[in-house]
Amino acid sequence: MASDSYSELTPSRVGCATGGVALLAFGLLSRGGMALRGLSALAGAGLLYQALTGRLPKMAMTAGAELEPLTVSDSIRLDVGRDTTYRYWRNVQNLAAIMARVDGVEEIDDRRSRWHARTAEGLPVSWVSEITDDDPGKAIRWRSEDSPVPHEGVVCFRDTPAAPGTGLPYGTEVSVEMRYLVPRDARGEMARRALGDPQRDLHEALERLKRTLEEEDFLMTVPPRP
Repeated sequence: MASDSYSELTPSRVGCATGGVALLAFGLLSRGGMALRGLSALAGAGLLYQALTGRLPKMAMTAGAELEPLTVSDSIRLDVGRDTTYRYWRNVQNLAAIMARVDGVEEIDDRRSRWHARTAEGLPVSWVSEITDDDPGKAIRWRSEDSPVPHEGVVCFRDTPAAPGTGLPYGTEVSVEMRYLVPRDARGEMARRALGDPQRDLHEALERLKRTLEEEDFLMTVPPRP
C-alpha cells in the first residue's frame, strides 16, 4: 500500500508533480479559452494531489467531464461445470485472487462490496461495486458507485462441450465485458495511466480463473452460496 509520506518520491509521483505544475500553470496563465484553461487547471490540480498524497483523486477525475467509453472483453473455456464457476464468481471475495492489483474485497451486503486495489502506478484506490442484475448460473452485471474511473461490466456463463478425458458432460465458457468511462479532456491521460492495460489484465484474470477452478483440490472446496 502506498504511503502518504512526502519522503517517498517515486518516479511516478515526480512525474505527476511535473505534469501537474505544467497543466496548472497553463490553466492559470495561458491566454486560451476559459473552458480549456479551466479543464487544464483541474487536471493539473488532480495530478498535484496524486503526487503529494500518493492517492488518486476521485471526484476530480471525472467531475464535469464529457466521458467516452473504453471497452474491453475476453472469454475462456473451462473444464468445470457452470454452477461451480458461477458460484465462485458470485462470491466476490474470491475475485481478489484472480484480478490484477486487487488487494481485497469486503462484502457490504448481498449486492454491494467495497474493493481495495492499486492503480497501474501503484496508488491505492477503493470503490463500492454494486451487482445490478444476478441471473444465477447465467450472468452477473455490476457497476461501480464511486470509483476514480467509473466502470460497469457483465460476466456470462454458458455450457460448452468438455474436453475428452475430463469425465464431465459439459464445461463452461466464461465471457466478460467491461466498460470504463474516461474523460475526453486532459484528465483522460491520468485515467488511462491509472488503468494501465485493462485488456491484458482481463485476459490474465481469466487465465488465473481457469487455473484455479481446474485444480481438483479446489473443486471440492467451493461451497454453495446461501
